[in-house]
Amino acid sequence: MARAAPDGYTLLACASSVLTIAPAIQPNSGFDAQRDFAPVSLIYESPLIFVGTRAFPPKTIGELIARANAEPGKINLAYPGNGTTNHAAAALFNRSARTDIVLVPYVGNAGVVNALLRGDVDMAIDSIPTSGPLIRDGAVKALAVAGVHRSPALPDVPTVAESGLPGYEAIFWNGIFAPAGTPAPIIARLSAEVDRALRQPALGEQMRAAGAEPRGGAPEVLARRFEADFATWGRVIRDARIRNE
Repeated sequence: MARAAPDGYTLLACASSVLTIAPAIQPNSGFDAQRDFAPVSLIYESPLIFVGTRAFPPKTIGELIARANAEPGKINLAYPGNGTTNHAAAALFNRSARTDIVLVPYVGNAGVVNALLRGDVDMAIDSIPTSGPLIRDGAVKALAVAGVHRSPALPDVPTVAESGLPGYEAIFWNGIFAPAGTPAPIIARLSAEVDRALRQPALGEQMRAAGAEPRGGAPEVLARRFEADFATWGRVIRDARIRNE
């Protein structure tokens, strides 16, 4: 993708971790995330969510922090693999809350869910589309969503910031990029078409029901989100000494 012709016919639709986290974990990846790609459109944003097993005593983030501080190294948290947004978000939580929660990698969201349902771990940081149905069925319990605002998909679940850890945010997003050097008129046309598609009411309703908020907007919207997360997650990864293992 980084070497594709900048003509608007080859685009990259990717999860946020591909360009904001992977380069920090694997710096010799063969591309420069900040130089080789031109933002086109932010498709959606979705906050991650902290969930616990039914047997896990804490019901809020405040209770979780208190228990983790009382029993350092005793609580374990599942996440879907190294280098994911979930991984960096879990490391950020430990740093922000000054806790020593043990982070346990699994293969994908399915591995995390199975570990939770079996009771192999105490809790997880997951996506709303994956954990939302389990929360509604009572199979797991929600502690908090990691967005600035509550999720329309789970309006009764508080945010991490309002329930014990002010300022904490962990957002998963998806965006469209073009090769660097793509002419501005082509970028603008592509962005406008994506924005028009995202404004279809049926699509918006479907995305919100799954826990994602459609965004769209000018390329600058994606550029700001990318640059902010590139800086934040890069710092977290360096501080936590996360490696590509």
